[in-house]
Amino acid sequence: MKKYGLAVVSVLVGAGALTACGDNATGEEIEQLLTDSNEAMGNLNSYAVETAVHSDDFENNASLQLTRDPVALTNEHRQPDAVSGETDVNTEFIEDGIYYYEEPSIGEWIKLDAEEAGITGAESLRPAEAQLDMMKQYSDQLELNDKGDDYILSASGTDGELKELALEMAGGQQAKEMGLEVTDFDIEIVIDKSSLLQKEATMTLGFQMPNQQENEEEADVQTQSLTSTYSQFNEVEDIHVPDEVTNEAIDIEEAQEMMEQQQAELEQEAQPNEDSEE
Repeated sequence: MKKYGLAVVSVLVGAGALTACGDNATGEEIEQLLTDSNEAMGNLNSYAVETAVHSDDFENNASLQLTRDPVALTNEHRQPDAVSGETDVNTEFIEDGIYYYEEPSIGEWIKLDAEEAGITGAESLRPAEAQLDMMKQYSDQLELNDKGDDYILSASGTDGELKELALEMAGGQQAKEMGLEVTDFDIEIVIDKSSLLQKEATMTLGFQMPNQQENEEEADVQTQSLTSTYSQFNEVEDIHVPDEVTNEAIDIEEAQEMMEQQQAELEQEAQPNEDSEE
């Protein structure tokens, strides 16, 4: 970490200046804190993220570890099946410029160039920083509180720009195109004072989806909560894809052929039933 020493020192100096502002920080000072925290996170070579998402009818937990030199990642998703009661587990990896992921529909590991999956280098592995990038645009809507060893950044409500922030957090342009209407929004980011590293982020989002049934007047109202916890700063061990994955993974082209064949077989199986009904 020696090569990052000067950057960290400059970030910590900025943190000292913010301490004096306390709970009365201006939008510009909050924006500076977000910038400095992003710089501190960006100077890390590795970290881990635990994420839990809950909604009225959905639950997903994910454990992500990443390193930037070399560029590598492992991400495990765990989602309970409401019908069977079992937990579906899907894992993805990045190593040596190759992206691997499980495709349950064909029971295979698939591999493709990481760039095709949107991973162009270390700059692509910044989940914590991307969140603060988004919030910087709305810094004048945020509150800063001083709590012990931490800074607490928060926002609550659905008026004006907060509604725009909520939509960005919910998926940006895609959420807008879907016609999603925000009914409730709360967000809180915990940043360590001494290191300026993010420790935790929590968000609650209430929303309505546009009604897809013409004869039904009330739109579906849902509430979703998300908690992300950051840890293992520069402590993630070397990430390696298991041998069974690298040995068994098939190319994306072969996987597409298998899925097309599977779809054709399903359609063929359904054909006799359709003929008998006629």
